Amino acid sequence: MVVARFPFRRIGREYLGTIQRPYATVLLQGKSRQWVSVEMVVDSGADYTLLPATYAELLGIDLAARVPTTTFGVGGSETVHLYKSLSIRLGD
Repeated sequence: MVVARFPFRRIGREYLGTIQRPYATVLLQGKSRQWVSVEMVVDSGADYTLLPATYAELLGIDLAARVPTTTFGVGGSETVHLYKSLSIRLGD
């Protein structure tokens, strides 16, 4: 079994103190077939990953063609557009 290690970054000051989160550089490939490098928070407990809408254009994803849905979490709720066919590369 290979254990991956990711560098942590301090993210501002929060109510509970300074928060440190692990980050990884990930390559994403959407409909455009072009690889896009993105730095993302590593969250092994996530049900799915959210990306800012600005990446949709880079990946050739038409958000207008996606059915919006609502997601809920610790911070409240948000409208998102689901996209299931995204290829990723992490490491070699």
